Amino acid sequence: IPAEQADEYIGGLMIMNDMSARRLQMEEMLLNLGPAKGKDFSTVLGPWLVTLDELTDYEVPCKDGHVGKSWNLGMRCWVNGVQVSEGNVADMDWTFAD
Repeated sequence: IPAEQADEYIGGLMIMNDMSARRLQMEEMLLNLGPAKGKDFSTVLGPWLVTLDELTDYEVPCKDGHVGKSWNLGMRCWVNGVQVSEGNVADMDWTFAD
């Protein structure tokens, strides 16, 4: 599928939380032992699937040199009440079509 047409094949998007052990991975990188698979012991998906037509109000132009749709969708992650991460889909280096 050409990247220019790929969005037509996307059924929907959902949140994914990659629970890799990044601290351990960084320690192993110092010894040239990693990252291997990044100690990927768990991944969580869902619970909702959002179709692309539901995101029309959030659509923004993709970055120069890329094709496909991009969205202004902010995300935050908290662990035990402390925010540990924040990002936005529009800041990704690639689109899902790429």
